[in-house]
Amino acid sequence: MEQKQFEILVQRLDAILKLLALGLPEDLTSQEKIVKLSETGLKGTEIAQILGTSPGYVAVALDRARKRSRPKPTDPTPPVTGGV
Repeated sequence: MEQKQFEILVQRLDAILKLLALGLPEDLTSQEKIVKLSETGLKGTEIAQILGTSPGYVAVALDRARKRSRPKPTDPTPPVTGGV
């Protein structure tokens, strides 16, 4: 095994250990794993390497998770009722 492959394997095992330490089930979706790993303090590029995906995918997953967690704004426009 090459050094780079070994380092990637060690990173992935470290991520699995962190997930287990958090008490998370192993059957999380990729996006859930990304969010949880981000919560442990890992950077997007590190998460991408650990999960074997691209940094862009990680960035999109985190952005979508942030959007889902934001409260929905209320519509300030009152509904239109009645006619002219």
